[in-house]
Amino acid sequence: MTRLQLLTLHADICESARSLMSLKNQDYGGNDVMGNLRLIEQLFPGDSIEKGIIIRMGDKLSRLAVLTTQPAAVTSEKLEDTAADIINYCILFLAARSLRTKDPRTEKQVRIDTELAKLYIQDPTLAPKPEGETGYPPGWTPSKP
Repeated sequence: MTRLQLLTLHADICESARSLMSLKNQDYGGNDVMGNLRLIEQLFPGDSIEKGIIIRMGDKLSRLAVLTTQPAAVTSEKLEDTAADIINYCILFLAARSLRTKDPRTEKQVRIDTELAKLYIQDPTLAPKPEGETGYPPGWTPSKP
């Protein structure tokens, strides 16, 4: 795989993960994008959103490990979907962390990135992509949410 193919694959996977996050967040978060994650702090005072995200990431990593050795029993979620969930939990972790640290630079960047994400969701053709080949490994196609 060339560097261009890797970067193209990265962009495609991240675009697919972002679309999946958008759909799932509507189901979980409502108007508060961290709403379901804040439940951790309400149910277990003293625990953080970040701790809850790490636990969920552990669940996904466990599932990913199993899916590399055997077929999925739940056939509606492929290995690629589980990997996208891990990517999205990493984003949620960093977002939760930025809210907790109150770093003005991070908050400003989160606001900018949120506005860009809204724009890209409305019109995916505006999202930046590397030029060139698709970069997908043989037999791999992105999953659509």
